[in-house]
Amino acid sequence: MARKPASDAARARFAQQLEAHVRAGTRPSTVAGEPWTYASLAREVQSSRETGDFASPRSVSNWCKGKALPAAIDPILRALFGPPSNDRHAEAREQLRAAFIEAQREGAAAMVAGVRPGSAGGSWHVQDEQFVLDRAVQSTDRAAAANPQQGQLQTAIRRFAGQLADAAQRLANSQTWGGLRPAAAQLQALVSCDQEALLDHLGDLYALMLQLGQFLDTDVRVQRDPSNADGPLDPAIHASLSTLVRLAAPWLRSFPTVAGWDEAAGRVLVREDLFQPAREFTRIAREQQAIPARDAEEITLLAEIATGTGYQGQKAGARAVGDVQNLIFANAEAIAYAGMDPSQRPLHVSRAIATLEAGRSEVMQVAEALPPDLRHALLMVIQPDYKNILKRDHKNDLMKYYIPIITKTIGSVLSQFTIATQDSNLPGEIIRYLSMLPRSLDNSQVIKFELISEQERARGPTQDELDRFNNRFKQMSASCLPANSWEH
Repeated sequence: MARKPASDAARARFAQQLEAHVRAGTRPSTVAGEPWTYASLAREVQSSRETGDFASPRSVSNWCKGKALPAAIDPILRALFGPPSNDRHAEAREQLRAAFIEAQREGAAAMVAGVRPGSAGGSWHVQDEQFVLDRAVQSTDRAAAANPQQGQLQTAIRRFAGQLADAAQRLANSQTWGGLRPAAAQLQALVSCDQEALLDHLGDLYALMLQLGQFLDTDVRVQRDPSNADGPLDPAIHASLSTLVRLAAPWLRSFPTVAGWDEAAGRVLVREDLFQPAREFTRIAREQQAIPARDAEEITLLAEIATGTGYQGQKAGARAVGDVQNLIFANAEAIAYAGMDPSQRPLHVSRAIATLEAGRSEVMQVAEALPPDLRHALLMVIQPDYKNILKRDHKNDLMKYYIPIITKTIGSVLSQFTIATQDSNLPGEIIRYLSMLPRSLDNSQVIKFELISEQERARGPTQDELDRFNNRFKQMSASCLPANSWEH
């Protein structure tokens, strides 16, 4: 990773600029005048916390001394320079705004860098210009592998896995059971490794065991549902699979690292709608060569398991989403302090930038599950032009950042913006703009943004869809952007 600069350098620069305007007495009608006091400026700066309230003198003092950063810059710009139509201070206004945004990004970078990897996912580090899952062997796992009883169980697991692979060979063309033989054969191959190689494949073994456990859950479900085209497993194959899972699951959990993964995945409740974005972001990261094939295959397998039902699918989904969330933050931390000169960037940073850009929609979806302050910090770091959405007149950016979420979230409500957003707390300009989309988008844009079909549009939204729409946008407008960021 690049060396991290002092975490408050940009905030200090913003403070110096603001203090200079305070001492110069900058006002809308004049370049210089009677110096502001902190109290007099506070009376002109509307607070972002409560409508009709104003900042406190202590807050203004803290801003000027670099002890804190204001929640929004627009109220300060209005007090010092007047409305945007006032050209007297155009250059000074943009300089102070730019200093504020850089200070925001600096604070966001510090927050992102301070995030510890989530326990449900693996940790990532840079190796050979790629982000690689940490597979360092722990001494506790090495001690577990050295246990003679572990070796005996490993031998039995290898035998049962081979028997299951042979028995399941005739199911190769089954849609439900076609993956059973490859999973059993891969498990057999991994447990045939020597101790050191086995410890290097604990993540692969964990994913395989979740997959085999899900096959067992699926068989129980299919037995209760005679309508399934493939039918349940042959009793002999079911018995072989059950024996293998009962032997291998406790054997694998005897490795402390795996036990920790399993407990963390079992505790975390992950939204099912995040499984596909996690899988897609993994594909993009591999396509950009940001992660090695082995790690991509492991996460992809976990995401595939997660699409099924049952407890094993839930744990696999939690692990896959956890891996991807940690990968996004590892990418974000890498680019946060990398500088803007492309010629000076390490290759892994360029790959991180390309991955986050290509996977913007997936990042936005995964970020929705984060706390609001962390989500905002992440977006400030990974999207160089994210600052543009702080300006009310950047309609193209509103399209860029909101439409992917809108189309994936509300479906057929898209044609009902005017009705659905009446109580959503969204800025009026966005409401008006979005209400025009179905009429203004041409056919190519309709395809690009995956708008609803004419039949769905004619049907109109259900009350449940309208409620979901309103709740979604209330959350977005309250948490996705800083307070007062829509004001001039």
